[in-house]
Amino acid sequence: MSDHDAPSLFEAYVVDANVILNFWIISEDEPFGKDVHVSAWAYFEEQIEADRIVSPLYVKQEILKHGPPEIKKWITEHEKMFIPVQDELKAPLAAISKQHPIYKTTNGSVADASVIALAKARNLCVITSEKRENDGNRSSRNPKIPNVCEDFDVDWVSVTGFFRREKRSF
Repeated sequence: MSDHDAPSLFEAYVVDANVILNFWIISEDEPFGKDVHVSAWAYFEEQIEADRIVSPLYVKQEILKHGPPEIKKWITEHEKMFIPVQDELKAPLAAISKQHPIYKTTNGSVADASVIALAKARNLCVITSEKRENDGNRSSRNPKIPNVCEDFDVDWVSVTGFFRREKRSF
């Protein structure tokens, strides 16, 4: 039986792959490299260890696909944060896929849809690095997490918004 067969009383956030990747991929254009934002990354990891930040299993797969090789060890150490798709996610996933059919195709990100579905099912807030698109410029081929969250009345924040909400400054 998984640690996450039922929601934890401590869960507060669902994190998208891009947030973790932005800490791990060290380059000049990444906004939150963990080599520079050491205390921010440490706080983020503390929240994972405290079971306040979770993510669907699909995000783990996306991180492993797009992240640097050394992230595999980190994933193994934080395995408990990744939740498999369970019955509670089926209805929100179906609704999201119905409104955004791209999620049913190989071009769509099932990880993104499952992040939003998990947040909807457990009344959690999504943390994402994606930017909200203006209503007139919304892409149906690449829907942005903030927009889809708003479509389904799911709370979301940016990484900076997460730290502000947590009243953390570094």
